[in-house]
Amino acid sequence: LTAIAPGTYADLGDLTAESAHLLRATAILDRLSGVAASHSTALALWELPLLTAHMEAVHVSPTTRRSGRPRSRPRYRMHSTPVPDGRLTERAGVPVTDPVRTVLDCARLWGSDWGVVAADAALHRGLIGPRDLTQGVREVRRLTGAARARAVPGLASWSSESPGESLLRMRLLRMGLQPAEQVV
Repeated sequence: LTAIAPGTYADLGDLTAESAHLLRATAILDRLSGVAASHSTALALWELPLLTAHMEAVHVSPTTRRSGRPRSRPRYRMHSTPVPDGRLTERAGVPVTDPVRTVLDCARLWGSDWGVVAADAALHRGLIGPRDLTQGVREVRRLTGAARARAVPGLASWSSESPGESLLRMRLLRMGLQPAEQVV
């Protein structure tokens, strides 16, 4: 058995990295009040692509203003910016940031490439629309990493079918090339 939260143990042997992360997230969110899953943990809940390295800690954000500095622990990272009511929802019985906020939070934290990967997948699955991203960027414009999030709406594409395709498109654009997508 592996300790996944204080006083909570589970057999993680046959679980995928995402499933183990979500099990840890559920256990941690059960112990914390006034928080929602965010960033990579929200990506996992929305079944959007993420790196295994982004799953080392459960990411949570407050749902209300808190005084003092956020307290992170080895198993979770508490972000300081509260989630606005309009960007809060529930998935699998867990409070979570909506897909737009999730995508932009990931872009703010890990850079526009990973924000575009998440945005492409969310657009492709119909979880969000291009206008949603543009509106979401306005909402995070004063937060840390906003410049990285600002790039996402102009680079995201609903036609990308995989993280590899999204990342390749980003690299080609940086090289000054204009790739055509889904050419028959």
